[in-house]
Amino acid sequence: MKIIGIIHFLHAPLLLVYPLILPTKYDVYYIRYFFIIMFSYSLCGGENYFSFLYKKLNYPYYVIGDRIHDYDDLIAVSKDPKFVENYVFTFKCLYCNSLLYVMYRMRLCPSFSIFTMLMTLIYFSNINIDHLYYKRMQFEVIFVRSLLRFYFIFGFIFTKNYIK
Repeated sequence: MKIIGIIHFLHAPLLLVYPLILPTKYDVYYIRYFFIIMFSYSLCGGENYFSFLYKKLNYPYYVIGDRIHDYDDLIAVSKDPKFVENYVFTFKCLYCNSLLYVMYRMRLCPSFSIFTMLMTLIYFSNINIDHLYYKRMQFEVIFVRSLLRFYFIFGFIFTKNYIK
């Protein structure tokens, strides 16, 4: 089971060093991978797929999206919940910067790049709103998630034009 947490811990840094180690010809795949990840998160109720797999294997009756802010897989590796909380927050911020850099390097349309970052920030804040106020704002959360899913699919299709 710990292997899931180890893979999760390694996945984030690999996404950050990508722009430094791979040539620009793979940038479009990086951007498309981003859209796939974000779309899968939105389908899973904000749940990270590594964390969900770990929870499902440990708790057979676990329902996806019930505890999206509990990273049991990472805590199993580090043993420090505060470290994991800071790690996840830090890597979300760094990943957004890495994504912006790759979009700039690809010479993507600036308005598309800015809108993508705006949608990503809305998504991350929507997860926190969902976690804190889900019962009061159920319709709004579902509506925003639906719009975000549409945008992530649009972004995936839009970047097809950049595949060489």
